[in-house]
Parts: sequence; structure tokens; C-alpha cells
Amino acid sequence: MRPEYENHGEEVYECFKCGRRTDSPGECECGGELRHIGRSRDL
Repeated sequence: MRPEYENHGEEVYECFKCGRRTDSPGECECGGELRHIGRSRDL
């Protein structure tokens, strides 16, 4: 389960391979894909 994360209208991306978070899209330094997590989603 993901830790709770407060987002205040920012663009937030997370690498699902290593867990790193950043504010820019693209590819992570580890080679994984960064996915947008800036808004809540139903699971």
C-alpha cells in the first residue's frame, strides 16, 4: 500500500521500479518509467 502523500496541485511523478519521486516526467535515473501520481485514483 502506498504511503499517504499530500499534493497541493503539483505535478508529481513516481518511479514504480525504485520508488523515486520527482516533478518532471520521462524516465528515472534507474531506467524505470515515471508515472503521474498527482491525483487520487480508485483502486
